[in-house]
Amino acid sequence: MLWQMPRAQLPLVLPALFENLDPRLIPTLAELDTATRPQSIQRAVMAIDGLACITGPATFPGDASLQVFHCLWPWVEFLHLHPSYLPGTTDLLKAYLSYSSVLGHLQRHGPTAQMMSKQGGVQAIYTRTWILMLDVPEEQREETCAEGNCKFLLHLNPTHPDNFREMVEEAGGMGSLAAIVVKHLSRSVPRSPPTVFFFSFASNILEHEGPFHSALQSAGIVTALIKALLSLANSISHSLIPGLRTGFLLVIRHELGTAPGYLWMVEALDAGLLHVSPMLLLGALIYPSVIVRSEPWFGYVRELARDPAFRRSSLGPKWRALVLILAERRIFLRAFDSHVHRASKLCDIPRCETSITTEREFMRCSSCQVVYYCSAACQNMHWKAGHRSQCAPLRATRTRVSLKSCDNIECEKEIGPKDEFARCSSCHSVCYCSTACQTMDWRTGGHREICDTHRSTRLREPPLSPRERAFLCALLRYEYSVAKTKILTQQIEYMTLMPGAAFYTQFDYTSDSGNATITVHPIPHSAQNISQDHRHGPQERDLVLLLKDAGLRASRSGGKMEVHLLVVSESLNTRKRMLVMHSPSADVQTAQRRLAAEYLPRESLAREVQTVANLNVLSVY
Repeated sequence: MLWQMPRAQLPLVLPALFENLDPRLIPTLAELDTATRPQSIQRAVMAIDGLACITGPATFPGDASLQVFHCLWPWVEFLHLHPSYLPGTTDLLKAYLSYSSVLGHLQRHGPTAQMMSKQGGVQAIYTRTWILMLDVPEEQREETCAEGNCKFLLHLNPTHPDNFREMVEEAGGMGSLAAIVVKHLSRSVPRSPPTVFFFSFASNILEHEGPFHSALQSAGIVTALIKALLSLANSISHSLIPGLRTGFLLVIRHELGTAPGYLWMVEALDAGLLHVSPMLLLGALIYPSVIVRSEPWFGYVRELARDPAFRRSSLGPKWRALVLILAERRIFLRAFDSHVHRASKLCDIPRCETSITTEREFMRCSSCQVVYYCSAACQNMHWKAGHRSQCAPLRATRTRVSLKSCDNIECEKEIGPKDEFARCSSCHSVCYCSTACQTMDWRTGGHREICDTHRSTRLREPPLSPRERAFLCALLRYEYSVAKTKILTQQIEYMTLMPGAAFYTQFDYTSDSGNATITVHPIPHSAQNISQDHRHGPQERDLVLLLKDAGLRASRSGGKMEVHLLVVSESLNTRKRMLVMHSPSADVQTAQRRLAAEYLPRESLAREVQTVANLNVLSVY
């Protein structure tokens, strides 16, 4: 009946509510064992419902909040521990909504909020209310999840360790809490403005760092987020979408950036990522598992990129970049997996206008044997557009066997099959052809000093499967072959400016185009400065140490080693991996040093560099 009273008169009933919430009226265990249910419980439940009606900011005196909490909390704690003693007609969710509503209003009062922050169990009440809300039948969900019922969610604070611990315990474990978050997203699709609040709350808890990320991903958070975003356009007013979309895209990018990101990108593609934010895919198209999952989308992506209205939109240029890079990478993957026949039902040319067709209607490049065309016109177009420089590297990728080289600089063994080499048992990062070579490198080659750094880097970095690593190495060899003239020219220019200085060649795949930006950089002489700089973490410091060691080895090799740095993006994060390219001959670097010392005019240098680029020197990572 309280909701029928004039708003100004509601505070007048507080004394009666206080009287029924006297903590001294809480039944003892002996009283609970009697056949008759104590009347004080029913009166307390009614009093809490009454408080829920009058604790609005316009009617409830703030200075009474602390006194109300001292009376209310013992009863809420009792009813939470003994829910079976609630009056028979009391709905459990309704009871918890009353608890959380009153607690949430009281928490607006500063001194009361401080008291509640020290009181264990408050977060457990909010968590139990949240869990019960998710279990309501679908036909009642919109009414139950209205903003007025769920403002208590603002007070769930998982960023505080004690609060998060309470939430985990009430949910039944970290995995159970993660499952609740996923259920929240899948069951609370916003249908109207009031339910947007309940939907957007999920971003608060998703910001929690630490092991909870792993639990969320195991529970399927990536799929839940993407499917929830896909439902927005058909659920609520378009004026409400931009803010929610931006917030949830940030959360998705954060989840996809959790190492190893390519695993979650595969899940995201299966859930419909390209309908949500296709640009998140660009940086991940260096992993074979992601390219394979992207294959069925190529026709859709290409068709949309040809739409005149879409081409004029702000997304048009980025979408065309996605088409180009996806077309190139699916061709390269076909070359890499030449032992597996990947049937194509689409012409490999991004600008081709043919629809999906059957495999027998295609012709294949007779040289590399991995690119499919629907017509001679498409083949000619592709040759002029860049396949002329890509064909030979693709053929080399298709026919290459797995090779390695001994990491002992003094070893005279030629490059050989990978199974003839063994890795260091500690760092798993360097290979040797014999125990003698390993012993020599440990004693005099410098591996004793760098082994721990290799090991800590391997343990800290996200693991790559052998296939993913082999693909990255093959991709770098391919990029090196395609852009060999440009790379050799940059290296010669560096040698001219910095004679005798060690350098590394960087392949940066973080640009908006998805292609590698290739540049040459000096290897630092010492890691001392960066090691003492608190702005740099252990990952950056270890990378400097690894580059320094590799630079020294490259110098001692006499031109048979070259240091490369792979830079990739995993959503919001950037990861760097050092790779060392070995060659059995120093002919290329010897020719480069000669040209660097001659200071040739640009035209003459270009001709000489082309001659060096044509040297057929085997190289492996």
